[in-house]
Amino acid sequence: MRGHVYSERSSLNNVLIKDLMLRQPPEKKTSAAKALRSFLSREKARDALLTASAEVFLETGVEKFSLRQAAERAGQSPGNVYNYFKDKEDLLQTLSQDVVKRFNSAQSAAVAGIDDPLGRYLALGQAYIRFGMENRSYYRLLQRADLLMGRVETHGESEAETAFQLLIGAIQDCMDSGVLRKQDVMSLAAFSWAMVHGIVDLCHGPLGRDARILPAMLDAMAETLQNGLLNAPNPPSPTARKKTP
Repeated sequence: MRGHVYSERSSLNNVLIKDLMLRQPPEKKTSAAKALRSFLSREKARDALLTASAEVFLETGVEKFSLRQAAERAGQSPGNVYNYFKDKEDLLQTLSQDVVKRFNSAQSAAVAGIDDPLGRYLALGQAYIRFGMENRSYYRLLQRADLLMGRVETHGESEAETAFQLLIGAIQDCMDSGVLRKQDVMSLAAFSWAMVHGIVDLCHGPLGRDARILPAMLDAMAETLQNGLLNAPNPPSPTARKKTP
């Protein structure tokens, strides 16, 4: 994972800077090239520090986390950390915001261009599972309240709530369109996240070694949705479903 965590942002920076270089007159291109190499080197070092910090944090927690350990894990001198971050809290704040923004971006991208409410609801669940499977360290950081609490507040609103609000909106649209039965939206959203969270956690454990497990759980999730959540005329009550002795 190291060296690849922030590749998307770095790639975008590369494109923008190279485009700017092409617009420069010939006599300035040499100095611009040097500036680009310097910038990319700094970005690479900063990204390596953040990636290493994520690993160290998961091992130590807030109280025992140290900049020295993060620097050593990134293969840098402890003093170099201060070229990018003011102190430990500044680094943790940056890390926490990057973690949440990365998750929110994955959720937002999953529903982009999908008009069907049920399609958006299902896409959000699939994106949650995909993020957890492809970004294990970041997924684990999302569960760490000691990292996120108080560090992801922006303009009076919690950045951490953005993805959950997307889910609530999709569920409400499903109910308004008649796809899902009317029920408490917040409870269903929490249940939905609990379901996909459980799938990811199980796949991170010994069960995940069996390649058949994830597809089987996804099938079970789809069946649960179809039988228990989709709107149907006169759905049987929980009592009616029970077998009589």
